[in-house]
Amino acid sequence: METDTLDTADITRTLPLSGHFSPLQRQVDKMVLAAQEAGMAALRPGGETLPVELWGIGARIKDDLVITADGAQLMSRALARAPEAIKTWTGVLLNG
Repeated sequence: METDTLDTADITRTLPLSGHFSPLQRQVDKMVLAAQEAGMAALRPGGETLPVELWGIGARIKDDLVITADGAQLMSRALARAPEAIKTWTGVLLNG
């Protein structure tokens, strides 16, 4: 997505190709999700975008947010984020 100010946005999900997370994949995905949620909870207008200790994580969960006086509002909340929800989503994609 690109706005008239040339700002761009996109989202990313890591999906297991088999439709099922291995125990290790599930553990990594849950850690990345917790890191994203911690980062989102810290966002405020005029503040830093992400705490330094959360930089460099290899798995990706990327969403579009609107920063309001109340904090971060998730614009892509309709998409699966947690491993259990992603498993259900990929099951639908794989099995129709």
